[in-house]
Amino acid sequence: MPDSQQEKFRRRGVLWHNEELNEMATRYVRNDSSIKGKPNMTTSDFCKWINKTLLPSITLEPGFPRRVGVSTCRTWLLELGFEVLTPRKGIFFDGHEREDVVKARMSYLRRMVKLGFLHFTDAPTPEAVEAIPKDIEPPTADKRFKTVHFFHDESTFHCNDDQNLKWGIKGEKILKRKGKGAGIMVSDFIDNHNGFLVLPDVEYEEAKKSNPNIKKYARDFLEYGENKEGYWNLKRFMNQISFAVEIADVKYPSEQGWKHCWIFDNNSCHNAMSDDALNVKRMNVKPGGSQRVMRDSSYNGKEQKMYFMRQGVKVAKGLKMVLEERGIATEGKNKQWMQDTLSQHV
Repeated sequence: MPDSQQEKFRRRGVLWHNEELNEMATRYVRNDSSIKGKPNMTTSDFCKWINKTLLPSITLEPGFPRRVGVSTCRTWLLELGFEVLTPRKGIFFDGHEREDVVKARMSYLRRMVKLGFLHFTDAPTPEAVEAIPKDIEPPTADKRFKTVHFFHDESTFHCNDDQNLKWGIKGEKILKRKGKGAGIMVSDFIDNHNGFLVLPDVEYEEAKKSNPNIKKYARDFLEYGENKEGYWNLKRFMNQISFAVEIADVKYPSEQGWKHCWIFDNNSCHNAMSDDALNVKRMNVKPGGSQRVMRDSSYNGKEQKMYFMRQGVKVAKGLKMVLEERGIATEGKNKQWMQDTLSQHV
């Protein structure tokens, strides 16, 4: 007779039937499934923690497994009441069709239409004229010239540090993080004749003979972040413009009749001011302090220094002193009143 198979394959213990294990696993998922600056916990991560940390740290009754697979860990998470959640992006308001936005957009497009006529060396085709608003007249041949439009824009590419899915309690609503982790910002120019603003190899080598510092590409990269290369600012942007202009002068020289038109998007750094710009928002009420020394101003046709000397050092005057020098009483007035008054006093 064949040997009996009874009790040869004993049923193994089920891990999620152990309350102590369930409590420890639940605490781990709640605390470590989503940590700022780290990828969200995956089923594989949970499985590694079970095998390397949880199971070796406790004593189990005979029959319980000492190592589990990914499929078992997925089943365990579901038994604990967790599920894979998709973070929501929150509330989004689309303002593209607002009345003021539409008006500004149409104004921009009309200006671009007028500029578009200027780069015709020959008269525009009848089809092109038909597509243009009737109140915009194409320039005559004596007013047309060769022009090239340089469009600037930025793009940000993230390193996929953030994930769209995470393990969480069933029915739990979670918001997507604002930050997307580490990333690279790319700032570049495109011209309407040849695409990206870049010098061909032959022109680049020839230009280096007279300008060794000239760049081949107008593109600039920035690995942004507090512990990386910082953030995009006016100083870096102006530096990019300077070498982009050098490239444009070589590629589309004025000696050949080219005119350059630079077009920028509405980036916050484009509205930045120089360090010594006249700006009442940067001024304190009293002299000195952390306020910057601004360049000289004027009123009623007279020059006014925005600083005074103290032990050989320039000290910013402040709102109160500047206004009183202009004959405006400031007694009992607050900072906001002083800022509004000075900004309107020329």
